[in-house]
Amino acid sequence: MFNQILTTFQDFFSRSFWFGKFLPVAVVAAMHVALIDIVFPGTLPVADWIGADAGTALSGFTLLVAILVVLAYALAPMVPLVRELIDGRLLPDWIHFALRRERIVGWHKGLDATRSAMREVDRTRDREIVNLRKAREVGIGLETASNTDTIDAAKEKIDRFDRKVRSGRLPKGREAQSACDALAAALSANASELPPATKDEEQTSNAKRITKLHAQLIVVLDSAAAESRYRFDRLADFASPLDLDKFQATRVGDARWLSERYAKTAYNVDHDFLWPRLPLAVNTEDKGFPQRLGDAASQIEFSVLAFTLTLTVPVVWLPILVMTQQTPWLFLGIGIATPFVLRFFYEMVVQSQNAFGRTVKGAVDHYRLDLLMKTLHLPMPATLSAERALWHKLQDLEKDGNEVDIAYDREKAAS
Repeated sequence: MFNQILTTFQDFFSRSFWFGKFLPVAVVAAMHVALIDIVFPGTLPVADWIGADAGTALSGFTLLVAILVVLAYALAPMVPLVRELIDGRLLPDWIHFALRRERIVGWHKGLDATRSAMREVDRTRDREIVNLRKAREVGIGLETASNTDTIDAAKEKIDRFDRKVRSGRLPKGREAQSACDALAAALSANASELPPATKDEEQTSNAKRITKLHAQLIVVLDSAAAESRYRFDRLADFASPLDLDKFQATRVGDARWLSERYAKTAYNVDHDFLWPRLPLAVNTEDKGFPQRLGDAASQIEFSVLAFTLTLTVPVVWLPILVMTQQTPWLFLGIGIATPFVLRFFYEMVVQSQNAFGRTVKGAVDHYRLDLLMKTLHLPMPATLSAERALWHKLQDLEKDGNEVDIAYDREKAAS
């Protein structure tokens, strides 16, 4: 009897339970306890708990952990539900499509703006390099470099443009054009190369300044063009795995869809068909990979549950604070902090889903053939195309009235 109970609860006390379910419950419960003690002093004997003797503290701690364990166990079934809400699968159609449309429109808008800036900067750079060379030839023909006003004006605009590019902001074509026009005016009014016989130190200094500004602007134009191309490539690369028509309602949905489509694109087997059967092929002596898979899944559980439970803080406490508090500071603190905390946990959900997706791909690559040969007792496919055809046949077994016929490996079936 005891062994049956122990077997039933062994997963309950696993590392994934403590990290993925218990920890977020404990953290958010601590937030609520702290707020109760602040808003309603004396309601909870927090000071007495802290100052209690070792035996009383141990008993209280044990009771607290037991309560949190029960609460975590009760909330565990919520994780798949909330996960599918966050990734958009269970959202009502009008919300799902609105979120998806907003993401696609926003992506196109950002891509169009970046493409426009990239083309503008590239065109300005290519055109003005030629114009600056011509202006320089005009200035050299003057054989004098005494127009310091144009040099000072060019330096001011080039430095301003340089600062913006160095700050990492997306430069605009008109800003590049303004700096180029100022330098062209300075180049055409001053000789950047003076005759060898020139002894005027001021003109020599001006010629060196204009040459330095010319070189500086070329470098800045190259940097501006590289920055605009980087931004465009980043936006384009973001959507390239999704083919745009596969955009989901949320980023979590994108990450989940990318991981779940892998089995279909690589081996012609649906994720929903393969994934529930794959654990049958895992060797019980192989502890490494299943543990990594469990850790990745528990990270998703942790981030999803933390995101969900954090929502309870403003939902519960903002109305209470409105009715009970005379000063707004705690209300404002919770109202301001909540969006940042939720954004943090949402980003954690996205990254956890990405990490889990990479582990899922590894599991499909590693165990799919074991599932075919060891569990289903089928012969080893000779080629990838043969494997894809075999998976297609296996999926057809679920269809009504199918007439699929597959040859088993007799030696493996007998063993």
